[in-house]
Amino acid sequence: MVEKYSTLTSQTWKQIQLFQPPVYRYLDQKWIDEFLTTGRLLISSLRKFIKYPDEVRGDKNEGTAHYHTELNGGSHFVSHLSSGISQYIFCTSLINSDELKSDFGVDSCIRIFKPFEFTIAILNSIANSSGASYGLCNYQDSRYVESMSEKSMVDVVDDFINFSGEQMGNGLDMLFLKENKYQYQNEFRFVWDVNVPYDELPENMIVECKEALKYCEQA
Repeated sequence: MVEKYSTLTSQTWKQIQLFQPPVYRYLDQKWIDEFLTTGRLLISSLRKFIKYPDEVRGDKNEGTAHYHTELNGGSHFVSHLSSGISQYIFCTSLINSDELKSDFGVDSCIRIFKPFEFTIAILNSIANSSGASYGLCNYQDSRYVESMSEKSMVDVVDDFINFSGEQMGNGLDMLFLKENKYQYQNEFRFVWDVNVPYDELPENMIVECKEALKYCEQA
């Protein structure tokens, strides 16, 4: 079977196209049938992933990282930070395999053949949403983010306190960082930002979005 795929095109002085392969969400068939009929889809916060008892679906270190910054003169700054406190996550894979179905304990999956359009459709269906990100997870031996800086120690510390600056970026390093033991999952992750305080953010949300059905199908 030839897989569906999509492209994004940017017209500068030369054309640039971004190839988007299809991604797969593993679910039991009953939930797929409900989604394809009603557009109802479950998305979860990082707190949900942290609480999973197994290491196939759960990861107690989700959204965290150690930032190690080397400064001029040989000084080092290390900080442990967390992100994803006001985001909903939707995990998919680049591959469709019976092995992953077995690992996740489900019997089927859906194919999202237009990830960008899917991201926008769900974003517009979430109350108090403010933005979104999507992409491949970055797999490493450990949850360390290494960097170098020309700034002073005072300025680097200030960046981390304010969750900003060249070392921190926008926190996406942490949201898409996974340890190598999860690499077999080939995860492609969707993230939606919401303007809801952490202590008021439900662990799960059911989104009703029939628009998203245009970009998905039974795999």
